[in-house]
Amino acid sequence: FSSLNLLIEDPATFVTNQSDAIITTITPVSQGISFMNLLTSFAITSAIHESIIDASSRDGTENQTDSTWDNTVVQWGKSAVPKTLNAGLTFRSVWLPKAATITTAYLFLTAKGTNSNAVNANIYGTLNAMAGSFSSTVRPSTISKTVASVAWNRTAQTDLAVMQSPDIATIVNELQDQSNWRSGNRMQFQIADNASATGAFA
Repeated sequence: FSSLNLLIEDPATFVTNQSDAIITTITPVSQGISFMNLLTSFAITSAIHESIIDASSRDGTENQTDSTWDNTVVQWGKSAVPKTLNAGLTFRSVWLPKAATITTAYLFLTAKGTNSNAVNANIYGTLNAMAGSFSSTVRPSTISKTVASVAWNRTAQTDLAVMQSPDIATIVNELQDQSNWRSGNRMQFQIADNASATGAFA
């Protein structure tokens, strides 16, 4: 895959009507939001937060069979050899208040290549509020996962098509509920093969 986004809908963040906006000055501060002026009332309903994965060694593919890590490509499934492949994805600076309730969250990926393979996988979160970089010794299969998981079973992909994961809000909420979670922390996900057929990989 050539790119990936995380979209989160959070019902606890922004002003929602004109009267609130009039008495509120909103200024960007380090990718976040700063509310200036004192408010006597504040109507809050929902907001959308979007983040892009960190283009570094924090993203890539684990070859679980050979215990190796490749940060040049993001893949999962079962290669033709066969080798079990798991993806690791890290979102840097996810601005979610600890008190917020996440109602929906998705991964969006742009496919590289076309195939008709059926790929079965489970999505997990890395249970670490300040997850570090992946490496040959710190791989998706070797680190703590969330209890929450979401199955993602796909039947095909078309080159450059944008694909949306199932709703992963349960995973995001578990990550956000960690005692040391702070808005602006990293958020890391794992897409682990789940008995895909040989040669079926994304």
